[in-house]
Amino acid sequence: MNVLFETGESGSTPTTHDWLTPPELLATLGEFDLHPCASEFQPWRTARQQFTTHDDGLTREWAGRVWCNPPYGPHAARWLERCAAHGNAIALVFARTETTVFQDHVWPKAD
Repeated sequence: MNVLFETGESGSTPTTHDWLTPPELLATLGEFDLHPCASEFQPWRTARQQFTTHDDGLTREWAGRVWCNPPYGPHAARWLERCAAHGNAIALVFARTETTVFQDHVWPKAD
């Protein structure tokens, strides 16, 4: 799988941590109360309340049904851990099921 869109030409440094969620996907999943890591340049709403990097959604209070399209790479673990702790969240991440992140925060906690 080519992940240069994620890591840049060198393959080692993320070029962005700001991801858009396709509106068609959101329409399929229904409404969300919170998106704690919404794009700073979000052209459509992903949830009733949205936090961007300026709001630091990891440290804010989460309530209701949460949509999470988190930063990828080493940052994903903290977001998935928070999603699991919240108990009512859907996260959009790569299905890298062999990773420590999946082993620690998805397989034993998700349903």
